[in-house]
Amino acid sequence: MDKYQLNLLNKIVDNLAVSSNDDKISATVKITDKGIEVTQNENYHITEYFLRFKLNIIKNIKYYINKESFVAEKKEGNYIYIPLDFANKTTMVDIEFADELVDSGEFEIIYFEADKNAYDVKFDFETKKRRIHELSCYLDCTIYSSISTVAFKPCCDEYSYTVVKWYCKYSVREDYGIDIYRTVDTFLEEVKITDKFYANFNSAFNVYCIITQYDKSGKELAIKTVNPERQKYH
Repeated sequence: MDKYQLNLLNKIVDNLAVSSNDDKISATVKITDKGIEVTQNENYHITEYFLRFKLNIIKNIKYYINKESFVAEKKEGNYIYIPLDFANKTTMVDIEFADELVDSGEFEIIYFEADKNAYDVKFDFETKKRRIHELSCYLDCTIYSSISTVAFKPCCDEYSYTVVKWYCKYSVREDYGIDIYRTVDTFLEEVKITDKFYANFNSAFNVYCIITQYDKSGKELAIKTVNPERQKYH
């Protein structure tokens, strides 16, 4: 690609290739002397896009998939589109420019695929964050009763059961002859819940709990530490 073709393509090719299924998702496009570089959206499950060209200085445009040529026909306003599919790649475009000062030519389409592992890690983090929010836990510890109650909601449609682990927290004086204390956490009880969305625990201590929800196969869906809304006093 010479500098005149490079300059002209930068003017007529969009820097984003929009997903054919969701116009809010796009791949990025960069014109270099090597060709038209397309970087997939971070969501690697999205493989199909449209690359858009301005029509005003293009006479004809063809594209190649598996060495078979196709004439670009999808038009909208002053634009013409060619398909891009990371699973079935358009490898080349053949453009005849209306501007006779710039040579027509074939231009390679170079693909850069998304980092699948990075996206999976991010998606897993965001999914768990959303599920933790959906738990909407509330732990009530009052000064009038030794009963502590934690209430929660299923974190997602895959929910099957909940495990609640109860702990108490108290202060222990260090043997230094001065008022120095350390906090001690002690496990009290574990309960599996399949038929309701709350759990009770009878304790004279200040308690908190860790709630873990699972799907029917035993896969962890979400985990959250729940501290009391109101501490009890004894």
